[in-house]
Amino acid sequence: MLQHRCCQFRVLQHRCYEFRVLQHRCNQKKAARDEGGLYNALIMKQTTLCYLEHGGQYLMLHRVKKENDASHDKWIGVGGKCEADESPDECMLREVREETGFTVTSWRYRGIVTFISDVWPCEYMHLFTADHWYAGVPPATDSGAVVPPATDSEACVSPATGCYVGVPPAMDGQELIDCNEGVLQWIDKEQLFNLTLWPGDRIFLRLIMDASQPFFSLKLVYRGDELVSAKLDGKPFPL
Repeated sequence: MLQHRCCQFRVLQHRCYEFRVLQHRCNQKKAARDEGGLYNALIMKQTTLCYLEHGGQYLMLHRVKKENDASHDKWIGVGGKCEADESPDECMLREVREETGFTVTSWRYRGIVTFISDVWPCEYMHLFTADHWYAGVPPATDSGAVVPPATDSEACVSPATGCYVGVPPAMDGQELIDCNEGVLQWIDKEQLFNLTLWPGDRIFLRLIMDASQPFFSLKLVYRGDELVSAKLDGKPFPL
């Protein structure tokens, strides 16, 4: 009898433990819905977003290939999540190369966007613009050193690697690569705001279009897809 009751007691202990675990998970989810919650601070993702610029156009990605995608059916720049031990610029270079086939050689770190959502994981998004790149792997000399980027007027195919240097081939009417994240397309800057964009993207796109704009910090708070507040460099920004 005593042994049986001890067994029941251990079962009860185990169920109490399961209840505490469930309660803890519920508290985590509740904190995640609070923009100032500790849970959000602990899980903030680090991501990058880069806008390749040429001839008054940006290279945009129409996110239509993944169903469970926070940006599904929206147009964004090229980027993704930082991997372990990557700096923001290293992540940007890797993501651009993976999604476009381009190797960026000249870029500018423009700002940080703090993305707060009651639906999607919150993140710090590092923004870049790029104005020069190779299509493919950059050609190298016999010593292994990478050849300095050519100017647009010097665009050519390297006999050593077969890669384009200078103007990417897509700018001459050839097709962009098939990206598994969505559809790549060059878009005129004046047409950008006719696309389906995140509301907050409309704010920082205008900022990065201004070459004189210094590095900035932009906080965007969403309820679903609705932008409910924005702060630029700590000051409220009109929506």
